[in-house]
Amino acid sequence: AGGGVPMVCDLASLASVRAFADELAGKELDVLCLNAGIAPSTKAEAPDKTADGFESCIGTNHLGHFLLANLLAPKVSRIVVTASSVHDPEQPGGAVGGKGGATLGDLSGLGPLTTGGPTMVDGAALRGNQISGAPPRR
Repeated sequence: AGGGVPMVCDLASLASVRAFADELAGKELDVLCLNAGIAPSTKAEAPDKTADGFESCIGTNHLGHFLLANLLAPKVSRIVVTASSVHDPEQPGGAVGGKGGATLGDLSGLGPLTTGGPTMVDGAALRGNQISGAPPRR
């Protein structure tokens, strides 16, 4: 038990996420909590983009977290992921655009792994270059 050490991890920049994970290389880490989230304005004329060119909500809330979890998974014994009702199409925040407006597909990718590798939430196969356009970093 002790104080924390402030560090910067901008989930909207995959380079920042990688730098953050590299900075943690020699430090102890018990648990990783993925709790950041942004919601785009529904009044914006065009979506905001991350430093890597992804739509800001997807890039920050999903891709940034996904990369951070993958880079830090070998160091931690537990990963905690939080979410909100905005991902539930039955809730007011999730019904943007009408019933079923917010959806991640049929969620078949959350079932047991049968293909021997990770899948996307909608069940599609995960390709190593889907995150950054480059081969997976090991």
